[in-house]
Amino acid sequence: MNRRDDISKLYTIPSFLNKILTLLFWLNTVVAFAALCLPDGSDRILIWLQVLFALACVLVSVIDDGFFWFKAESGRRQNCIEDAFAIELSEKKTNGYYNNAAAPSIVRYALDNYESAYCSQSTSQKMLPKAIIKTVVAMIVFLISWRAVENGDIVLLVVQTLFSSTFLLDTIMLGFYVFRVGRICDNFYTLFISEGGSITPSREALLLSYSVEYEAIKAFYKIRLDEKIFLRDRDNLSKCWDELVMKIKV
Repeated sequence: MNRRDDISKLYTIPSFLNKILTLLFWLNTVVAFAALCLPDGSDRILIWLQVLFALACVLVSVIDDGFFWFKAESGRRQNCIEDAFAIELSEKKTNGYYNNAAAPSIVRYALDNYESAYCSQSTSQKMLPKAIIKTVVAMIVFLISWRAVENGDIVLLVVQTLFSSTFLLDTIMLGFYVFRVGRICDNFYTLFISEGGSITPSREALLLSYSVEYEAIKAFYKIRLDEKIFLRDRDNLSKCWDELVMKIKV
């Protein structure tokens, strides 16, 4: 079966913007340390560069959240419903993106979301160390900006506060995301494997609630999973998921 994923094209712009954010982050950090090494009064250009880079970070993040990332995630949610219920809602198609043999139903919808949550939890967990490092760096940059207060540069302090708090909140949200997706995976595992058995209407309703909860978690926390980590682990994740699906009897 040839793999096809038209939805992945919707993530091209968010992926590019995420690289821009990373570049702006490190540019702001380098400029902040460079300004620290210069004597007072001779770092005006660097101070305003920090203001520019920090504001650009916030602006790019807001634009991505409000437009491009939302469109991509909306397309993925729609495609999951298409796959689960064998219906067509858009011209964008996938083939081989989800790996289960369940018939079109709520059960297949739940399995699709379980697979997504399973991969998301693994990838997001491995993102935490890097996120914590970036947050520590952002906090150091924030502390450096206090030096500018002595020279009356309150604007820099305000902007750097916004910049640093953005990365701090992102790391906190990532931690919550890992925890909550882990709980969703546990719920799916309990119902499908630990309890097993036939899917009654009441258990079907539970599967639907877990799926909706997972989609709500993704929509609320807006976590961009690290593509490099996912691609590196994809073969192993697929193998582990196939072994997990073998235990599910529906």
